[in-house]
Amino acid sequence: ILTGLFAPGNECSAAAALGMAYFFVLKSQNSFDVRWCRGNIGDKIFQPWLQLLTTTQDGKATINLLTQTRAEDFEVVTNEHGKAIIKSVHCSNTSSGQNLILDDVHEVVFAVGATALASIVRKCPSLAAFSELSKFVDLRGTSVLATRLYLDRKVKIPFSANAVFGFDKGVGQTFFDISTLHGKDSAAGKENGTVVEVDYYHAGKLMIMSDEDIIAKVKSDLNQMLSQDNDNDDTNQIKDAKVVDAAIVRLPQAVNWYFPGSYDIMPDAKS
Repeated sequence: ILTGLFAPGNECSAAAALGMAYFFVLKSQNSFDVRWCRGNIGDKIFQPWLQLLTTTQDGKATINLLTQTRAEDFEVVTNEHGKAIIKSVHCSNTSSGQNLILDDVHEVVFAVGATALASIVRKCPSLAAFSELSKFVDLRGTSVLATRLYLDRKVKIPFSANAVFGFDKGVGQTFFDISTLHGKDSAAGKENGTVVEVDYYHAGKLMIMSDEDIIAKVKSDLNQMLSQDNDNDDTNQIKDAKVVDAAIVRLPQAVNWYFPGSYDIMPDAKS
């Protein structure tokens, strides 16, 4: 539950916990549909996708991407059928501070998580006036700490993807052998050492640690998790491996928190 719903079981909706357990444990063990990207996701997937979206046709860009732009408010009007619709979106550029109005919009899609959705509705009275939207203000998120360590030597890691718990009360973990997942022809695969990603879920109490303390903790956790697998191989001692580089990303309240009672205030959707 800690790694599947990103929070301890006693802080999760029973319906969400049972649903996850049924799908992953009882129903679909042989149909796990996750596919790992062979290489950096930004380089392999998102950049080509963005390039495709913004490719010009007949001199016009197919999609105009407004980066560093935040939706501040929405103008709601009633159409000829008596239905409330969003007519325009009021935006601001977070870098320049300039305001922008996107007028005569056809559709508005909130492709955001629970915390961002709650923030949007909270700041926009025009949306909060609708009961089906005002309920979103009570949505919450839980925090994730993502880390990546670059070690100076090859380290034996039995499985490329692993779920872990027990190091910190209420905190779940996963760790990944990036060198193996990305493949031998990737930048990580060509490293003389090993690249390992360790992610922590429901990690609010870890977010306040300094970068140096986080790196030391991650290395200590890896030492404990992998030392048994490296005991008989002098060339693959995890404890002797040195951290030559590291990346740390703090994601406060970034993933949906399916807390007890949250079902009633979640967006209506069918899967």
